[in-house]
Amino acid sequence: MLIGTGFDVDPEIGDGLKDWCALRLDLWEHLDSEKLSRSATDDGDDGADSVVWDASLGFEKRTVRVGCSPLDGPAILIYPAARAHAGTDPATTGALQFSHVLMIEAPNPQSPDKPFRYELQTRAFSASKPALTVFGLAYTEDFIIAQGNVANLAEGLKLRLDLSLWTAQPLSQGGRLVLVDPVAKGDVVVSDDGSFSKNLVDLRGEEGAKLSYLRAEDLFCVARVPAAVAPSERWAFAHVIGYDEQKFVPLRDEDLLYDFDPGDRRPVDPKLKSPKQLACAVASSELLTIAKGDVPQVARLPEFATPTAEVRGEQLYVSCSLRGPFEYWQKAAPAFVLDIGTQAVQLSGTLVKSNGLVLEAKTALSSVCGKKIKVTASAPNAPDRWRGDAVVKPTARSTSELDCTPALRPPTVTITTDKTIVVECQTLWFPTHPGNKTLFVELLEVNASGDAPVAGVTVRYDYPVGGEGVCGTAGRLVARISPGALSQATKRYKVRVRRKQVNGTIHGVPVQPSDAVPIP
Repeated sequence: MLIGTGFDVDPEIGDGLKDWCALRLDLWEHLDSEKLSRSATDDGDDGADSVVWDASLGFEKRTVRVGCSPLDGPAILIYPAARAHAGTDPATTGALQFSHVLMIEAPNPQSPDKPFRYELQTRAFSASKPALTVFGLAYTEDFIIAQGNVANLAEGLKLRLDLSLWTAQPLSQGGRLVLVDPVAKGDVVVSDDGSFSKNLVDLRGEEGAKLSYLRAEDLFCVARVPAAVAPSERWAFAHVIGYDEQKFVPLRDEDLLYDFDPGDRRPVDPKLKSPKQLACAVASSELLTIAKGDVPQVARLPEFATPTAEVRGEQLYVSCSLRGPFEYWQKAAPAFVLDIGTQAVQLSGTLVKSNGLVLEAKTALSSVCGKKIKVTASAPNAPDRWRGDAVVKPTARSTSELDCTPALRPPTVTITTDKTIVVECQTLWFPTHPGNKTLFVELLEVNASGDAPVAGVTVRYDYPVGGEGVCGTAGRLVARISPGALSQATKRYKVRVRRKQVNGTIHGVPVQPSDAVPIP
Protein backbone atom coordinates (compact mmCIF):
# COMPACT_ATOMS: atom_id res chain seq x y z
CA MET A 1 0.00 0.00 0.00
CA LEU A 2 1.07 3.58 -0.73
CA ILE A 3 -0.33 6.83 0.64
CA GLY A 4 -3.11 7.73 -1.78
CA THR A 5 -3.84 4.18 -2.94
CA GLY A 6 -7.50 4.15 -3.88
CA PHE A 7 -10.02 1.35 -3.49
CA ASP A 8 -13.75 1.15 -4.03
CA VAL A 9 -16.29 0.55 -1.27
CA ASP A 10 -19.61 -0.71 -2.68
CA PRO A 11 -22.08 -1.35 0.18
CA GLU A 12 -25.02 -3.73 -0.17
CA ILE A 13 -27.86 -3.00 2.24
CA GLY A 14 -31.41 -4.30 2.36
CA ASP A 15 -34.27 -2.01 1.40
CA GLY A 16 -35.76 -2.37 4.88
CA LEU A 17 -32.73 -0.68 6.43
CA LYS A 18 -32.11 2.12 3.94
CA ASP A 19 -34.77 4.50 5.26
CA TRP A 20 -33.70 4.56 8.91
CA CYS A 21 -30.01 3.66 9.21
CA ALA A 22 -26.66 4.87 7.89
CA LEU A 23 -23.33 3.26 7.16
CA ARG A 24 -20.12 4.98 8.24
CA LEU A 25 -16.59 4.07 7.20
CA ASP A 26 -14.09 5.70 9.57
CA LEU A 27 -10.49 6.14 8.46
CA TRP A 28 -8.20 5.82 11.47
CA GLU A 29 -4.48 5.57 11.93
CA HIS A 30 -3.33 2.80 14.24
CA LEU A 31 -0.70 4.54 16.36
CA ASP A 32 -0.06 1.82 18.94
CA SER A 33 -1.16 -1.69 19.86
CA GLU A 34 -3.65 -0.60 22.53
CA LYS A 35 -5.87 1.98 20.89
CA LEU A 36 -6.86 3.50 17.59
CA SER A 37 -6.22 7.24 17.48
CA ARG A 38 -8.69 9.18 15.43
CA SER A 39 -7.15 11.12 12.56
CA ALA A 40 -9.47 14.10 12.96
CA THR A 41 -8.68 17.70 12.21
CA ASP A 42 -8.14 20.16 15.06
CA ASP A 43 -11.73 21.36 15.07
CA GLY A 44 -13.01 17.81 15.48
CA ASP A 45 -14.76 17.72 12.11
CA ASP A 46 -15.29 14.06 11.28
CA GLY A 47 -16.10 14.98 7.68
CA ALA A 48 -12.42 14.99 6.85
CA ASP A 49 -11.85 11.34 7.75
CA SER A 50 -15.05 9.38 7.23
CA VAL A 51 -17.45 8.33 4.48
CA VAL A 52 -21.19 8.12 5.17
CA TRP A 53 -24.00 6.44 3.22
CA ASP A 54 -27.65 7.12 4.11
CA ALA A 55 -31.02 7.74 2.48
CA SER A 56 -30.18 11.34 1.57
CA LEU A 57 -26.62 10.68 0.34
CA GLY A 58 -27.37 7.40 -1.37
CA PHE A 59 -25.63 4.02 -1.15
CA GLU A 60 -23.57 4.18 -4.33
CA LYS A 61 -19.98 2.98 -4.65
CA ARG A 62 -17.39 5.39 -3.19
CA THR A 63 -13.62 5.57 -3.66
CA VAL A 64 -11.42 5.89 -0.57
CA ARG A 65 -7.70 6.77 -0.63
CA VAL A 66 -5.31 5.40 1.99
CA GLY A 67 -4.17 8.07 4.46
CA CYS A 68 -6.31 10.77 2.83
CA SER A 69 -9.65 12.39 3.37
CA PRO A 70 -12.33 10.97 1.10
CA LEU A 71 -12.91 14.34 -0.52
CA ASP A 72 -12.35 14.67 -4.26
CA GLY A 73 -9.52 16.79 -5.62
CA PRO A 74 -5.93 17.37 -4.43
CA ALA A 75 -4.64 15.36 -1.50
CA ILE A 76 -5.72 16.21 2.05
CA LEU A 77 -3.70 13.98 4.36
CA ILE A 78 -5.20 12.81 7.66
CA TYR A 79 -2.28 11.02 9.28
CA PRO A 80 0.02 14.01 10.13
CA ALA A 81 -2.59 15.50 12.49
CA ALA A 82 -3.10 12.19 14.28
CA ARG A 83 0.63 11.64 14.73
CA ALA A 84 1.17 15.20 15.99
CA HIS A 85 -1.75 15.01 18.46
CA ALA A 86 -0.51 11.65 19.77
CA GLY A 87 2.99 13.05 20.33
CA THR A 88 4.55 10.67 17.81
CA ASP A 89 8.19 11.51 17.11
CA PRO A 90 8.16 12.87 13.53
CA ALA A 91 11.62 11.41 12.97
CA THR A 92 10.25 7.88 13.43
CA THR A 93 10.76 5.75 10.35
CA GLY A 94 8.80 2.72 9.20
CA ALA A 95 5.38 2.05 7.75
CA LEU A 96 2.20 3.85 8.73
CA GLN A 97 -0.50 1.61 10.23
CA PHE A 98 -4.15 2.25 9.37
CA SER A 99 -7.52 0.77 10.25
CA HIS A 100 -10.74 1.33 8.36
CA VAL A 101 -13.78 0.62 10.53
CA LEU A 102 -17.22 0.08 8.99
CA MET A 103 -20.18 0.77 11.31
CA ILE A 104 -23.96 0.86 11.08
CA GLU A 105 -25.73 3.80 12.70
CA ALA A 106 -29.29 4.15 13.97
CA PRO A 107 -31.05 7.24 15.38
CA ASN A 108 -30.89 7.86 19.13
CA PRO A 109 -34.12 9.61 20.21
CA GLN A 110 -32.60 10.76 23.51
CA SER A 111 -29.45 12.22 21.88
CA PRO A 112 -29.94 13.01 18.19
CA ASP A 113 -26.30 14.08 17.81
CA LYS A 114 -25.08 10.74 19.26
CA PRO A 115 -26.55 7.92 17.16
CA PHE A 116 -26.33 4.27 18.14
CA ARG A 117 -23.36 2.61 16.41
CA TYR A 118 -22.42 -1.02 15.87
CA GLU A 119 -19.12 -2.14 14.36
CA LEU A 120 -19.51 -4.42 11.36
CA GLN A 121 -15.98 -4.87 10.09
CA THR A 122 -12.41 -3.63 10.60
CA ARG A 123 -9.61 -3.76 8.05
CA ALA A 124 -6.03 -3.11 9.20
CA PHE A 125 -3.15 -2.53 6.82
CA SER A 126 0.13 -0.62 6.48
CA ALA A 127 1.33 1.97 3.99
CA SER A 128 4.84 3.21 3.28
CA LYS A 129 5.51 6.72 4.48
CA PRO A 130 6.24 9.25 1.69
CA ALA A 131 9.95 10.07 1.47
CA LEU A 132 11.85 12.97 -0.10
CA THR A 133 14.69 11.29 -2.01
CA VAL A 134 15.90 14.05 -4.36
CA PHE A 135 15.73 17.82 -3.87
CA GLY A 136 17.91 20.51 -5.44
CA LEU A 137 18.36 23.26 -8.02
CA ALA A 138 18.96 23.04 -11.75
CA TYR A 139 19.86 25.80 -14.18
CA THR A 140 19.21 26.58 -17.82
CA GLU A 141 20.00 29.71 -19.79
CA ASP A 142 16.54 31.07 -19.02
CA PHE A 143 15.43 29.53 -15.70
CA ILE A 144 16.42 28.60 -12.14
CA ILE A 145 14.52 25.40 -11.40
CA ALA A 146 13.67 23.57 -8.17
CA GLN A 147 13.27 19.85 -8.73
CA GLY A 148 13.11 16.62 -6.79
CA ASN A 149 11.34 13.36 -6.12
CA VAL A 150 8.96 12.06 -3.44
CA ALA A 151 8.80 8.28 -3.18
CA ASN A 152 5.91 6.12 -1.92
CA LEU A 153 3.03 8.13 -3.39
CA ALA A 154 0.19 6.51 -5.24
CA GLU A 155 -0.79 7.65 -8.71
CA GLY A 156 -3.33 10.44 -8.77
CA LEU A 157 -2.55 11.72 -5.27
CA LYS A 158 -1.69 15.25 -6.53
CA LEU A 159 0.40 16.14 -3.48
CA ARG A 160 1.19 19.87 -3.46
CA LEU A 161 4.40 21.41 -2.09
CA ASP A 162 5.32 25.04 -1.47
CA LEU A 163 8.78 25.88 -2.84
CA SER A 164 10.94 28.96 -2.40
CA LEU A 165 14.37 30.10 -3.56
CA TRP A 166 16.84 31.67 -1.09
CA THR A 167 20.29 33.24 -1.06
CA ALA A 168 22.73 32.35 1.73
CA GLN A 169 25.70 34.14 3.27
CA PRO A 170 27.90 32.17 5.68
CA LEU A 171 29.66 34.33 8.29
CA SER A 172 33.36 33.62 8.68
CA GLN A 173 33.33 34.40 12.42
CA GLY A 174 29.81 33.20 13.01
CA GLY A 175 30.57 29.53 13.61
CA ARG A 176 27.90 27.73 11.57
CA LEU A 177 25.68 30.83 11.26
CA VAL A 178 24.29 31.46 7.77
CA LEU A 179 22.20 34.53 6.93
CA VAL A 180 19.49 33.81 4.36
CA ASP A 181 17.13 35.94 2.30
CA PRO A 182 14.12 34.93 0.13
CA VAL A 183 14.21 35.52 -3.62
CA ALA A 184 11.15 33.85 -5.14
CA LYS A 185 8.41 31.37 -4.31
CA GLY A 186 5.88 29.12 -5.99
CA ASP A 187 4.08 25.81 -5.58
CA VAL A 188 4.11 22.53 -7.46
CA VAL A 189 2.05 19.33 -7.68
CA VAL A 190 4.05 16.11 -7.49
CA SER A 191 3.63 13.99 -10.64
CA ASP A 192 2.34 10.42 -10.61
CA ASP A 193 5.93 9.12 -10.89
CA GLY A 194 6.93 11.13 -7.77
CA SER A 195 8.94 13.79 -9.59
CA PHE A 196 8.40 17.54 -9.38
CA SER A 197 9.90 20.54 -11.15
CA LYS A 198 9.18 24.26 -10.83
CA ASN A 199 10.68 27.26 -12.66
CA LEU A 200 11.21 29.59 -9.68
CA VAL A 201 13.04 32.36 -11.55
CA ASP A 202 12.64 33.45 -15.18
CA LEU A 203 15.91 35.15 -16.15
CA ARG A 204 14.50 36.59 -19.36
CA GLY A 205 13.24 40.15 -19.79
CA GLU A 206 12.99 43.01 -17.34
CA GLU A 207 12.21 40.93 -14.22
CA GLY A 208 15.11 38.60 -14.93
CA ALA A 209 17.45 41.57 -15.23
CA LYS A 210 16.61 42.59 -11.66
CA LEU A 211 17.92 39.21 -10.45
CA SER A 212 21.17 39.28 -12.41
CA TYR A 213 23.05 39.61 -9.11
CA LEU A 214 22.20 36.01 -8.13
CA ARG A 215 25.11 33.56 -7.99
CA ALA A 216 24.49 29.84 -8.22
CA GLU A 217 26.96 29.16 -5.39
CA ASP A 218 24.80 31.24 -3.00
CA LEU A 219 21.41 29.66 -3.78
CA PHE A 220 19.33 26.90 -2.23
CA CYS A 221 15.63 26.06 -2.17
CA VAL A 222 13.15 25.20 0.58
CA ALA A 223 10.17 22.85 0.54
CA ARG A 224 7.16 23.11 2.85
CA VAL A 225 3.90 21.20 3.04
CA PRO A 226 0.99 23.66 2.74
CA ALA A 227 -1.39 23.78 5.70
CA ALA A 228 -4.29 22.88 3.39
CA VAL A 229 -2.64 19.54 2.57
CA ALA A 230 -2.46 18.40 6.21
CA PRO A 231 -5.02 20.30 8.34
CA SER A 232 -3.69 20.67 11.87
CA GLU A 233 -2.01 23.24 14.07
CA ARG A 234 0.88 21.03 15.14
CA TRP A 235 3.06 18.91 12.91
CA ALA A 236 6.58 18.83 11.57
CA PHE A 237 7.61 18.24 7.95
CA ALA A 238 8.78 14.75 8.91
CA HIS A 239 5.29 13.91 10.19
CA VAL A 240 4.18 14.20 6.56
CA ILE A 241 7.23 13.27 4.47
CA GLY A 242 10.34 11.49 5.66
CA TYR A 243 13.84 12.54 4.56
CA ASP A 244 17.53 11.92 5.23
CA GLU A 245 18.85 14.80 7.33
CA GLN A 246 22.37 13.95 6.15
CA LYS A 247 21.25 15.14 2.68
CA PHE A 248 18.62 17.80 3.43
CA VAL A 249 18.70 20.43 6.20
CA PRO A 250 15.70 20.64 8.60
CA LEU A 251 14.58 24.24 9.12
CA ARG A 252 12.17 25.84 11.59
CA ASP A 253 9.45 28.13 10.30
CA GLU A 254 10.38 30.87 12.76
CA ASP A 255 13.73 31.11 10.93
CA LEU A 256 12.27 31.06 7.45
CA LEU A 257 8.83 32.67 7.33
CA TYR A 258 8.78 34.04 3.80
CA ASP A 259 6.83 37.10 4.86
CA PHE A 260 5.81 38.46 8.26
CA ASP A 261 2.48 36.66 8.64
CA PRO A 262 2.51 34.63 11.89
CA GLY A 263 -0.59 32.80 10.71
CA ASP A 264 1.63 30.61 8.52
CA ARG A 265 3.51 29.27 11.51
CA ARG A 266 3.07 25.54 12.15
CA PRO A 267 4.14 25.01 15.80
CA VAL A 268 5.09 21.53 16.98
CA ASP A 269 5.22 19.89 20.38
CA PRO A 270 7.65 21.97 22.52
CA LYS A 271 8.81 18.79 24.29
CA LEU A 272 10.52 17.73 21.07
CA LYS A 273 14.09 18.96 20.83
CA SER A 274 15.97 17.72 17.77
CA PRO A 275 16.12 19.85 14.58
CA LYS A 276 14.21 17.20 12.64
CA GLN A 277 11.51 17.04 15.31
CA LEU A 278 11.03 20.82 15.22
CA ALA A 279 11.48 21.43 11.50
CA CYS A 280 8.48 22.51 9.45
CA ALA A 281 10.52 22.97 6.27
CA VAL A 282 13.43 21.27 4.50
CA ALA A 283 16.33 22.90 2.64
CA SER A 284 17.85 21.38 -0.48
CA SER A 285 21.29 19.80 -0.53
CA GLU A 286 22.89 23.07 -1.75
CA LEU A 287 22.63 24.56 1.76
CA LEU A 288 24.99 21.91 3.13
CA THR A 289 27.44 22.74 0.33
CA ILE A 290 27.23 26.46 1.14
CA ALA A 291 27.89 25.65 4.82
CA LYS A 292 30.88 23.47 3.80
CA GLY A 293 29.27 20.25 4.98
CA ASP A 294 28.28 21.46 8.46
CA VAL A 295 24.63 21.58 9.50
CA PRO A 296 24.14 25.37 9.64
CA GLN A 297 22.40 27.59 12.12
CA VAL A 298 20.08 29.68 9.95
CA ALA A 299 18.89 33.25 10.50
CA ARG A 300 17.23 35.75 8.21
CA LEU A 301 19.23 38.59 6.69
CA PRO A 302 18.34 41.65 8.80
CA GLU A 303 15.11 43.19 7.48
CA PHE A 304 12.24 45.41 8.61
CA ALA A 305 8.60 44.57 8.00
CA THR A 306 6.16 47.42 7.37
CA PRO A 307 5.48 49.25 10.67
CA THR A 308 2.01 49.27 12.21
CA ALA A 309 0.30 51.66 14.64
CA GLU A 310 -2.49 51.06 17.13
CA VAL A 311 -4.08 52.72 20.16
CA ARG A 312 -3.73 51.10 23.58
CA GLY A 313 -5.27 53.04 26.43
CA GLU A 314 -4.22 56.69 26.02
CA GLN A 315 -1.05 55.80 24.09
CA LEU A 316 -0.21 55.31 20.41
CA TYR A 317 1.96 52.21 20.01
CA VAL A 318 4.05 51.72 16.88
CA SER A 319 5.65 48.36 16.18
CA CYS A 320 7.55 46.56 13.47
CA SER A 321 8.50 42.90 13.04
CA LEU A 322 12.19 42.29 12.52
CA ARG A 323 14.00 39.49 10.73
CA GLY A 324 17.56 38.55 11.61
CA PRO A 325 19.59 37.61 14.71
CA PHE A 326 18.68 39.30 17.98
CA GLU A 327 22.35 40.12 18.63
CA TYR A 328 22.60 42.04 15.35
CA TRP A 329 19.56 44.18 16.16
CA GLN A 330 20.96 44.95 19.60
CA LYS A 331 23.99 46.51 17.89
CA ALA A 332 21.88 48.16 15.17
CA ALA A 333 19.78 50.16 17.70
CA PRO A 334 16.73 50.54 15.43
CA ALA A 335 14.24 53.36 16.09
CA PHE A 336 11.10 54.98 14.70
CA VAL A 337 10.56 58.39 13.17
CA LEU A 338 7.07 59.93 13.20
CA ASP A 339 6.54 62.46 10.43
CA ILE A 340 3.78 64.78 11.71
CA GLY A 341 3.28 67.38 9.02
CA THR A 342 6.45 69.46 8.99
CA GLN A 343 7.66 67.96 12.28
CA ALA A 344 9.70 64.77 12.67
CA VAL A 345 9.75 63.04 16.06
CA GLN A 346 12.20 60.22 16.83
CA LEU A 347 11.06 57.41 19.13
CA SER A 348 13.55 55.01 20.69
CA GLY A 349 12.32 51.46 20.26
CA THR A 350 12.44 48.44 22.54
CA LEU A 351 13.22 44.94 21.23
CA VAL A 352 10.52 42.50 22.32
CA LYS A 353 10.68 38.72 21.78
CA SER A 354 7.02 38.05 21.09
CA ASN A 355 5.97 35.82 18.20
CA GLY A 356 9.36 36.50 16.69
CA LEU A 357 11.32 39.69 17.23
CA VAL A 358 9.42 43.00 17.38
CA LEU A 359 10.56 46.62 17.69
CA GLU A 360 8.04 48.63 19.72
CA ALA A 361 7.69 52.24 20.92
CA LYS A 362 4.92 54.48 22.22
CA THR A 363 3.91 58.12 22.38
CA ALA A 364 0.95 60.01 23.83
CA LEU A 365 -2.12 59.74 21.60
CA SER A 366 -2.75 63.44 22.27
CA SER A 367 0.42 64.33 20.30
CA VAL A 368 -0.95 62.90 17.04
CA CYS A 369 -4.73 63.07 17.52
CA GLY A 370 -6.42 64.64 14.49
CA LYS A 371 -3.15 64.74 12.50
CA LYS A 372 -1.80 62.83 9.51
CA ILE A 373 1.37 60.90 10.27
CA LYS A 374 3.81 58.51 8.62
CA VAL A 375 5.82 56.00 10.67
CA THR A 376 9.28 54.90 9.51
CA ALA A 377 11.44 52.18 11.06
CA SER A 378 15.13 52.49 10.37
CA ALA A 379 18.59 51.74 11.71
CA PRO A 380 20.92 54.33 10.11
CA ASN A 381 23.76 53.38 12.46
CA ALA A 382 23.47 49.63 11.89
CA PRO A 383 26.82 47.93 11.43
CA ASP A 384 27.72 47.12 7.84
CA ARG A 385 30.07 44.43 9.13
CA TRP A 386 29.05 41.82 11.66
CA ARG A 387 31.02 38.85 12.94
CA GLY A 388 33.78 39.65 10.47
CA ASP A 389 31.69 39.84 7.30
CA ALA A 390 29.98 42.54 5.29
CA VAL A 391 26.23 42.56 5.89
CA VAL A 392 23.74 44.61 3.89
CA LYS A 393 22.11 47.16 6.16
CA PRO A 394 18.34 46.74 6.55
CA THR A 395 16.36 49.12 4.34
CA ALA A 396 14.09 51.54 6.20
CA ARG A 397 10.37 50.73 5.90
CA SER A 398 7.47 53.17 6.20
CA THR A 399 3.72 53.10 6.57
CA SER A 400 1.51 54.97 4.17
CA GLU A 401 0.10 58.21 5.55
CA LEU A 402 -2.20 57.54 8.53
CA ASP A 403 -5.06 59.89 9.38
CA CYS A 404 -5.27 59.80 13.19
CA THR A 405 -8.62 61.59 13.39
CA PRO A 406 -10.86 59.75 15.90
CA ALA A 407 -13.96 58.31 14.23
CA LEU A 408 -16.91 55.98 14.91
CA ARG A 409 -18.02 53.30 12.45
CA PRO A 410 -21.75 52.53 12.13
CA PRO A 411 -22.75 50.29 15.06
CA THR A 412 -23.98 46.73 14.66
CA VAL A 413 -27.05 45.55 16.55
CA THR A 414 -27.85 41.91 17.38
CA ILE A 415 -30.58 40.29 19.46
CA THR A 416 -29.55 37.33 21.61
CA THR A 417 -31.70 34.29 22.31
CA ASP A 418 -32.83 35.85 25.60
CA LYS A 419 -33.85 39.07 23.74
CA THR A 420 -30.94 41.15 25.01
CA ILE A 421 -30.01 43.92 22.54
CA VAL A 422 -26.25 44.00 21.96
CA VAL A 423 -24.76 47.15 20.41
CA GLU A 424 -21.15 47.12 19.15
CA CYS A 425 -19.26 50.02 17.61
CA GLN A 426 -15.74 49.89 16.19
CA THR A 427 -13.71 53.05 16.70
CA LEU A 428 -10.70 54.44 14.87
CA TRP A 429 -7.88 56.23 16.71
CA PHE A 430 -9.96 56.44 19.88
CA PRO A 431 -8.62 55.81 23.43
CA THR A 432 -9.30 52.30 24.73
CA HIS A 433 -9.45 50.49 28.05
CA PRO A 434 -7.65 51.11 30.36
CA GLY A 435 -8.55 54.80 30.13
CA ASN A 436 -11.42 57.17 30.86
CA LYS A 437 -12.38 58.67 27.47
CA THR A 438 -15.99 57.52 27.17
CA LEU A 439 -18.67 57.04 24.53
CA PHE A 440 -22.44 57.09 24.87
CA VAL A 441 -25.03 54.80 23.26
CA GLU A 442 -28.07 56.90 22.39
CA LEU A 443 -31.54 55.40 21.81
CA LEU A 444 -33.80 57.08 19.25
CA GLU A 445 -37.51 56.56 18.65
CA VAL A 446 -38.46 56.63 14.97
CA ASN A 447 -41.55 58.74 14.21
CA ALA A 448 -42.98 60.91 11.44
CA SER A 449 -41.46 64.13 12.77
CA GLY A 450 -37.94 62.67 13.03
CA ASP A 451 -35.84 60.50 15.31
CA ALA A 452 -36.30 61.56 18.95
CA PRO A 453 -33.95 60.65 21.84
CA VAL A 454 -35.39 58.18 24.38
CA ALA A 455 -34.66 58.74 28.08
CA GLY A 456 -34.86 56.38 31.03
CA VAL A 457 -33.48 53.21 29.37
CA THR A 458 -30.54 51.60 31.15
CA VAL A 459 -27.57 50.73 28.94
CA ARG A 460 -24.93 48.37 30.36
CA TYR A 461 -21.37 48.75 29.05
CA ASP A 462 -18.63 46.12 29.10
CA TYR A 463 -16.23 48.77 30.45
CA PRO A 464 -18.41 51.33 32.32
CA VAL A 465 -17.08 54.69 33.46
CA GLY A 466 -19.54 57.10 35.06
CA GLY A 467 -22.64 55.86 33.27
CA GLU A 468 -20.96 55.69 29.85
CA GLY A 469 -18.57 53.18 28.28
CA VAL A 470 -14.91 52.79 27.36
CA CYS A 471 -13.75 50.82 24.32
CA GLY A 472 -12.12 47.46 24.80
CA THR A 473 -8.47 46.92 23.95
CA ALA A 474 -9.37 46.28 20.29
CA GLY A 475 -11.09 49.68 20.06
CA ARG A 476 -14.61 48.23 20.15
CA LEU A 477 -17.39 49.63 22.33
CA VAL A 478 -19.84 46.95 23.53
CA ALA A 479 -23.14 47.79 25.26
CA ARG A 480 -26.29 45.84 26.18
CA ILE A 481 -29.93 46.71 26.69
CA SER A 482 -31.94 44.28 28.84
CA PRO A 483 -34.95 42.37 27.49
CA GLY A 484 -38.18 44.33 27.90
CA ALA A 485 -36.48 47.71 28.29
CA LEU A 486 -38.20 48.81 25.08
CA SER A 487 -41.65 47.67 26.09
CA GLN A 488 -43.91 48.94 23.30
CA ALA A 489 -43.55 46.46 20.46
CA THR A 490 -45.40 48.75 18.01
CA LYS A 491 -42.67 51.40 18.14
CA ARG A 492 -39.47 51.38 16.12
CA TYR A 493 -36.09 52.38 17.49
CA LYS A 494 -32.57 53.19 16.35
CA VAL A 495 -29.22 53.44 18.13
CA ARG A 496 -26.23 55.62 17.51
CA VAL A 497 -22.95 56.16 19.35
CA ARG A 498 -21.49 59.54 20.15
CA ARG A 499 -19.03 61.34 22.35
CA LYS A 500 -20.73 63.60 24.93
CA GLN A 501 -17.89 64.63 27.24
CA VAL A 502 -15.78 67.76 26.60
CA ASN A 503 -18.24 69.01 23.97
CA GLY A 504 -17.87 65.84 21.96
CA THR A 505 -14.11 66.10 21.45
CA ILE A 506 -11.00 64.01 22.06
CA HIS A 507 -7.88 66.07 22.77
CA GLY A 508 -9.66 69.04 21.18
CA VAL A 509 -10.61 67.15 18.02
CA PRO A 510 -14.40 66.86 17.33
CA VAL A 511 -15.72 63.29 17.11
CA GLN A 512 -18.63 62.96 14.68
CA PRO A 513 -21.56 60.80 15.94
CA SER A 514 -21.96 57.43 14.25
CA ASP A 515 -24.78 56.73 11.82
CA ALA A 516 -28.09 55.79 13.45
CA VAL A 517 -28.84 52.08 12.92
CA PRO A 518 -32.31 50.46 13.32
CA ILE A 519 -32.86 47.88 16.05
CA PRO A 520 -34.20 44.71 14.37
